[in-house]
Amino acid sequence: GVKKAVNKAIKRQKLNLSLVIDVSGSMQEFISYQPLAEINSTLQTQMAMRAMIGSPFQQFQESGISRQPSMSKMELVKKAAIKAVESLKEGDFVSLVVFNSSASVIKDATKVTAESKLEMIRAISELRANGGTNLHSGWLSGATEVVKNLKDKYINRVMVLTDGETMSGVVDPKEISKDVAAIYKSGVSTSTFGVGNRFNETLLQSMSDTGGGNFYYIKDEKEFDQMFSEEFTGMANVAATEITLQLKLAEGFKIAEQMNSYEATDGIYKLSNVLSGNKLSVLFKLDTEFGAKPASHVILGELAIEYKDENGNKVNQVIQLEADVLSQKKWEKLDFVQEVKIQETLLMIAKNKAEASAAIAAGNLEGAKGILRSASGMLGACEYADARISASMNSLNTTLSTADTLDSESFKKNMHYEAYKTRTGKDLS
Repeated sequence: GVKKAVNKAIKRQKLNLSLVIDVSGSMQEFISYQPLAEINSTLQTQMAMRAMIGSPFQQFQESGISRQPSMSKMELVKKAAIKAVESLKEGDFVSLVVFNSSASVIKDATKVTAESKLEMIRAISELRANGGTNLHSGWLSGATEVVKNLKDKYINRVMVLTDGETMSGVVDPKEISKDVAAIYKSGVSTSTFGVGNRFNETLLQSMSDTGGGNFYYIKDEKEFDQMFSEEFTGMANVAATEITLQLKLAEGFKIAEQMNSYEATDGIYKLSNVLSGNKLSVLFKLDTEFGAKPASHVILGELAIEYKDENGNKVNQVIQLEADVLSQKKWEKLDFVQEVKIQETLLMIAKNKAEASAAIAAGNLEGAKGILRSASGMLGACEYADARISASMNSLNTTLSTADTLDSESFKKNMHYEAYKTRTGKDLS
C-alpha cells in the first residue's frame, strides 16, 4: 500500500462537473429501503395494535414504527443535486443534463457564480420524470459539456444518477464502457450513482472503473446525502487522481492474479483515487520458475506509476522491484507479512461476494449462500486478531442471517457493492 499523509489543509482543485440525471418514468416511484423482515415485523405490530385498540395507521407513522419513504426517487435526486450545486465555489464549472428516451442539456456548462448557482438550482427543482432510459446519450452529453472547459488542473467529471437499465440508444455495456474509457484518456472521469434496485450494477461499476471515478449503490433514502457528501469530500481532499500502474516484469516472472480485480488495458491498470491521509493496497500474485539453486536475490522488474497530485500536476514514478529469496519459515517472520495476509484474506472475501452476486443473478440463491458460508469459514480460520477481519466476519454473518428475508435484487446488489468497496480500498483504510 502507498500512503500519502497530509498534515496541512489542502486547497482543493477546482471542479468542472456535469450533473447527468435520469428523468425516466420510473424515477417517479418511491425508493424502497425497508428490509423485508422489518416490513413484516412492522405489519404484524400494526395488525396487533389495530386489533387491540383499533388505532389509525397515522399513530404508527407518528411513533416511528413505520418508516415509509417521504419522497420519490426523482425528488431525492433533485435534493441531492441541489445540495451538490450549493457546495460549488466560484471558479468551478457546472452543467445540467437530463435523459430519458433521449438526452437534453438543460443548462450549458457555465462558470459558477452566485447568480448561476440560483439558475441551476431553479432548473433542477423544475425537473419532471417520464419516458424511457437512454443512459449512454445522457452520459455522452454530459461529457461533451465537461470537455468545453477541460483543464489539466481541474477535476473534470461526469456524475450520472440513474435508477434503471439502459433501454434505448447504445445499450451494450461493453460498448458504453469502451466509450467511457476513451473519454477518460482525454482527462474526463465518470462517477455513477445507482438508485434503488432496477439499475445494472455491473454496467455502472464498469463505467466508474474505466472512467476513473467512483460507483455508489444508493439503496435507501438516508444514503443520498451520505453518498453525495462522500463524492464531494473526495474531490475536495484528493491526494492522487488518474492513477495508472504497470508491472514490467523481468523474464521468468508473470502475473498470476491481480487480487483487487482491476482490469488492465495493454498491461496498464487504472486504480481508484486516493484521498489525503488514506492508502490503497494493490496486491498481485506472481508466478515464476526457479532452477535447482535459485539466486539469493532477484530482480523482479519495474513498477511504473503515473498520477495527478492534489495540485493537478502529473507525476511519474518508476520503482525497481527486488526481492530476497527466502524459505517459507523466514518469510513468515517478516514485519509486513501479517498485513499482506490480512489484505489477501479481505480481497478473497470480496471475490467470494462478487461470485455470490453472480450466482444470485443466475437464479442460484442457495449456491450464493453456500459461497458466503465458505467465506465466513475462511474469515474464522484467519490467524490474526484484526478489526477489519472482525468487521468483515460480523457483516458476513449478518448477511447470512438475513439472506432469506431480503429480496434477491437487494441481496445481489449488496454483495456486488460490498465487493467493489473492498477491492477499491473504500473499506480497507
